[in-house]
Amino acid sequence: MKVFVFTYLVLISMASAMDNMTDLLRSPPSIPLSNKKAIFVDFQKADYQLNYDYNARQLYIHSKIIFYQPEVGSPIYDLLPTESEIYIDGQKSSAHLVYAPGNVTQYKVLGDQLAVGLHTLEIKHYLNTLVVFENDGVSSAFWMSDLSDRRYLEQFLPTNLEYDRYAMTFYVNFLNFPKQQLLYTNGVVFAGQAYNQYVVQFPTYFTTSSVFFHTSFVGKFNHFTDTYKTIDGRVINILVYNNTGTDLTSYLKLTKSVLAELENDYGQWPHGNITIYAAGSGGMEYCGATMTSYWALPHEITHSYFARGIIPANGNAGWIDEAIASFRDDRYQKRMTPGFNSSQMAGHSVYSRYTDDNAYTLGKRFMEYLNYQEDANGGLKPFLKYYKDKWLHVPYFTQDFINELNAYTGKNYQSDFNRFIYGINQPYRFFEGSTSLEKSFGFEDQHENPHHPKLNLEDLEKLL
Repeated sequence: MKVFVFTYLVLISMASAMDNMTDLLRSPPSIPLSNKKAIFVDFQKADYQLNYDYNARQLYIHSKIIFYQPEVGSPIYDLLPTESEIYIDGQKSSAHLVYAPGNVTQYKVLGDQLAVGLHTLEIKHYLNTLVVFENDGVSSAFWMSDLSDRRYLEQFLPTNLEYDRYAMTFYVNFLNFPKQQLLYTNGVVFAGQAYNQYVVQFPTYFTTSSVFFHTSFVGKFNHFTDTYKTIDGRVINILVYNNTGTDLTSYLKLTKSVLAELENDYGQWPHGNITIYAAGSGGMEYCGATMTSYWALPHEITHSYFARGIIPANGNAGWIDEAIASFRDDRYQKRMTPGFNSSQMAGHSVYSRYTDDNAYTLGKRFMEYLNYQEDANGGLKPFLKYYKDKWLHVPYFTQDFINELNAYTGKNYQSDFNRFIYGINQPYRFFEGSTSLEKSFGFEDQHENPHHPKLNLEDLEKLL
C-alpha cells in the first residue's frame, strides 16, 4: 500500500509538472524574510467545505489544499479572515501577514519552512463577510472587484494569486434551514447526499478571480432560463435572475445579441454556460457570469473573453482586458495617436494585484491607436481573436501581449508600449480630448468607471 501511495504521488507530480512551470513562471519573485524566504507556490486542488448553520447563525469553512512548492521556504497563500486552525502535512501550524517589497500588498505566509514538492494545507475559519441570515434562510455571496487590493476570492476562502489555475470543489451544507437554499454559480452543481446539500465543481482553468457564487432561499429571486446554440454547435444554458421587477426577458434578449456579436468577432463562447445576476447596479465579470446593470451587460459579457477567457497574471496585465472591453463599447474607433503623453498602466510593482483604472480611458485610446496602425490589415480585431485563441485560459503578462502582437503583425510596437503603457522615462500623461462616450458619462479623467463602480460592503449587502 505504501508503494502504491508513493507511486501515485510521483505520478501526480509528473502529470502536473507542466502546469506548475506554466503558472509558476508568472508568479512574483520570492520574498526575502529575516532568516528565510516566502515562496509563491502552485495550488493543484482545493476542496472547500462550507457549513452554513441556521441555528448558530454562522458560516464555518474547512479548506483542504494540495500545492506544489518549487523551492525551500515558507509557502504563501492569502486569506483575509483570521484562521482558527491551520495544519500543514497533518501537523499544526500558524501563519502571519507578510508585506510585498515596497509595501505594495500583503499575503499570508506559513511559519513552517517546507521542502520542494507536494504539500497539504488545511485551514478552518469562520466567515462573516457578505453572509446575512434572514427569517427564511441565508443570503451569501463571494463577490469580487479588480479595482482594489485583496478583493478576489481571498476575501472569503484561502486561495492563491491570479497567476495560478487550480481545480476547486465546494461542498455546501445548509444545516437546520427552514427553506431550501438555491445556488447561483458558474460551477457545475450536483445534489449532495442529504437535503440542502450541494457539491459545486469548477473548471481547472479557474483562478482566484474566476468564481461566481451566490446563495439565497427559494422565493427570494425571480429566474429566467433559456438556451443558446454556440457557433461550434454546443447548446449552453443562460440563467438570468434578480429580486426586483426588472424585465428579465430584456436581459436575455441583449445577452443573446451580444453573444452572437462576440462569437462572430472572437470565436466560440469560451465557457460552459452563462449566469447573469441582473442586479441593476455594479458590474463585475466572472468566468461565464456577471453581476451587472442592463447598461453594463455587453461590457461584462465581453470580459468572459478578455479577463476571464484570457487571464491577466497580475495587476500590471489587468489594463488589457478593460481597454479591450472599453474599445468594444465605443465601437472600435481609430485614432492616429494615443492622445495622451504617457501612463504606467503596466509599470507598477510586479507585486501589484489590481487593475490601473486608467485602462478604461487611456487603455482604450491605446487600443484605438493600434486599431489605426493595423487598419490596412483589418484593424486590431483579427489579432485579438488570434490572441484569445492562443492564450485562452492561460495567465499572461503585458509583455506576452506585446510579443504576440509583434509576431502577428511583423512590426515592432515595443517602443510604443514602453512610452504609453509602461511609462519608461516618461512624465505623467495628459489628455488631448475626449470621445463622445467619455464626454457623455464624464469619466475621461476620473478614477471610477460606470461599468465597474466601486461598491462598498454596505452596497453589496443590499444586493444579497
